[in-house]
Amino acid sequence: MTNSAFDSIAERYDEWYVSHRGILRSELRVIASLNLVGEGLEIGVGTGIFSFNLGIETGIDPSMPMLALAKGRGIDAVRGVVENLPFADRSFDFVLLTTTLCFLDNPSEALTEAGRVLRDGGSIVICIIPRDSPWGRTYMEKGSVGHPIYRHARLFTVPEVLALLGEGGFELKAACSTLHSAPGSDEAEEAPLPGDLEGGFVCIKALKKG
Repeated sequence: MTNSAFDSIAERYDEWYVSHRGILRSELRVIASLNLVGEGLEIGVGTGIFSFNLGIETGIDPSMPMLALAKGRGIDAVRGVVENLPFADRSFDFVLLTTTLCFLDNPSEALTEAGRVLRDGGSIVICIIPRDSPWGRTYMEKGSVGHPIYRHARLFTVPEVLALLGEGGFELKAACSTLHSAPGSDEAEEAPLPGDLEGGFVCIKALKKG
């Protein structure tokens, strides 16, 4: 995805989460349930709304307008791309990608880089909107008619992400999901479902093999 695509909608992107707090809180609860501890990096930090709420201090993103909002939230926001992370080997205990994988040009290369900056035994958490979920189908439909964000997205299924993780040298540790209600229905906060891979927002935690 080009930088300019997110540059032009940074505030709109941020306002969406502010006005859909039930969805935001549901997604935050899923990520928090995976027990990310230590020094972390959010790849595709965007406006920092997830890092801010999860206590993640460092983030990276190619979009300067997005980074400006993240810095305003106190995030150490660095400009860069996941395929070439500007961090030393073994710098972090965990990395988080929240609905980021679908916008990457080379997901396999991105996971290799994520593994490089992880310490031995470190965790990667990838959160996706599964392509074959009701939410995924809704977003693909929006993308097909020119939505400014979703027209750039290439959504994955859970099995596809698991395969990428295995190829990248990661071992599945845990999973959790939320957004089991239909898009456009009640947006009340949902409790996370540990071990479930069927929701509209699925997070997969995997460990870097030694």
